[in-house]
This record gives sequence, structure tokens and C-alpha cells, in this order.
Amino acid sequence: MITLEPHNPAWKAAFEVEKEQLLQLGIRNITQIEHIGSTAIPGICAKPVIDILIGVKCLSEFTSEYIQKIESLDYRYNPVFETVFPHRRYFQKDNEQGERTHQIHLVTYPSSWYAKHLLFRDYLCLYPNVANEYEVLKLNLSKIYDNTIDYANAKNEFCQLIDKKAFLHFGVNKPFIETARLIAFIPQVACHKDYAIMLSNPEFIQCYGVSYNEDQALNRLESDMTHYNQYGFAPWMWYDKETHNYVGRGGLKTFISEGKEEVELTYQIAQSYWGKGLAFEIGQASLEYAEEHLDLASTICFTAYNNYPSLRVMEKLGFKFEFDFEHAGITHKFHRKSTIKKL
Repeated sequence: MITLEPHNPAWKAAFEVEKEQLLQLGIRNITQIEHIGSTAIPGICAKPVIDILIGVKCLSEFTSEYIQKIESLDYRYNPVFETVFPHRRYFQKDNEQGERTHQIHLVTYPSSWYAKHLLFRDYLCLYPNVANEYEVLKLNLSKIYDNTIDYANAKNEFCQLIDKKAFLHFGVNKPFIETARLIAFIPQVACHKDYAIMLSNPEFIQCYGVSYNEDQALNRLESDMTHYNQYGFAPWMWYDKETHNYVGRGGLKTFISEGKEEVELTYQIAQSYWGKGLAFEIGQASLEYAEEHLDLASTICFTAYNNYPSLRVMEKLGFKFEFDFEHAGITHKFHRKSTIKKL
């Protein structure tokens, strides 16, 4: 049975109590703690469970010692969901009657998973009328479904619509990176249409030597999101700061070269924005981010042997040619830029 209760202002206070206790554990890996889910949205009913989103610098470094510290606050670590969500650690707290009262979703920060849940919350907080629509849906579905999984799945279509609106609302979705002409965002499924249109452009296909249908574009986008969830970085989605039109995909991603994991600078620009120096602008911003936030000895970059505009961008960014190699059946030029350590 799905139990929904009218909004209770005490839910916010309950979150603040948990947040303070979590901070007092002294887990240095924790960088962010946020209240998410319906109990974080004023005015709407919810299951009386406090959803807590914790962001950590590196999920792989969140050791059993840290898990035990959280469990000291009467939480129970439950790894069963990690087969479906490998980049999330889940904790649950119950009351004396065995009813769930709190749950923790612990993920890498920054990540696509983290950003998605904050966008959903912030959009509904900004638009109470949409939050009320969500409440009506929840009340209707609670009369139909008896278990939480079916109930949650039935909300998916509405939630995905909100995810898209929230991503494209640049008052809610704050830029992760900003340059003179561009704003960049952590990738979400909501930008699939923009990405697919770029990849299907005939001139883009001719330049890059490969074409993608909508499903393949979605797979590539989801790969970037998974990468962000695992590593805390991935190529961003870039938009024109003035018009909010889609510009392209660019940023950092791991790449296996000669058996070694490297970090690659990659960029693809929508055909309508070619010849404006934006690949360089994206590359420069990405390298600056890597220098400030990632401890890299070097960054690699490569392109097809005959992609002369991209080769010029790499040289302008300071990359040096190392060797030719075959990639996707095409000869590519492999370049590297060493990181100059600041004193």
C-alpha cells in the first residue's frame, strides 16, 4: 500500500537534523548534502520518507570505514540496488515499527545523477502549479498500485517531462562552466534531441566520417552520463549564452590508449556554429577545468588525419603530435599536452 501524507513543514527540520549529524561524522569525502524528493517540495503530499542526497568527491574512495560511520546513525547500508545503479550507495533508516523514515542516496559530485535530482526538485519548487499536477498524479497512482516500484514506474513519463523542462530552463539549470560566449551543462537525457540533430546533420557526418541515428545518439549520451557518474567528469553540453541555442558537445573523457587509461579532450560542434572559434573556446575551458580539478600529468586529443580545422585547434591549444593510429577504421592523429604543475 502506498501511503501519502499532506505536506509537513517538519520534514525540512528532520532533514536538517540528519544533515548536521552526517556532517559531524567528519567524512572528508563528503562535499554536498541536499534534501530531495517530494518531502523537499513545499505544499505537496509525499510518502513520509526523508530523501537525502549526498555528493562525494570519489565514490571508489568511499570505504567500508565511511559506510560504518553512516551506519552509526542507525542507517542500514543496502547494496542490493547496485546492480541497477552501480554508481549509487543506498542507506535506509527505519523507525521502531520497521517503517522506513529516511533514505540516503550517496553518489559522486558532480555527476549527472546528482544534477538530475536537484533540477527536478528546484523546478517544482519554482512552479507550484506544476508541483500540484504532480501531487494529483501521485494521489491517483497511489490508489492503483500497491508496491513502490510499480508506483514509481508509473510516474516516469511525467517525471521525464519535468526533467526535460528543468534542463532547458536556464534559470533553474545553472551553467556548470561559463565562457565569454557559451554556457555548459552536465549531460542529461533531456538534451537528446539537440544532440541527435547535430549528429544527423549531413555536413557534420561528412566532416566526422560517421553517422548516428537517434537511438545511437541516445546511447552515446547515456555513455557520457554514466562516465560522469563514475568519474565526476565527462563531455558537457554547450549552449549559446545569448540565444540558448545548442552549440555542441565537448569536454573530458577517459580513453584507453596502448593499454593505458588516458583523459581525452573531445569536442563536436553543430554545423551552424562552425568557423566561429568555439571549438577552441570549449577546449580552452575544458583544459582549465582539468588543471583546476583533476590531477592529470597530461591530456590527449586526436582527430582524423584530414580534419584540418580540428588539427589547427589542437595545435593552438598547445597539443603536440605523437603518432598516427587507426580508430573507427580511419587514420587519426594522436596529440598530447603535458600539464604544467603550479608551484
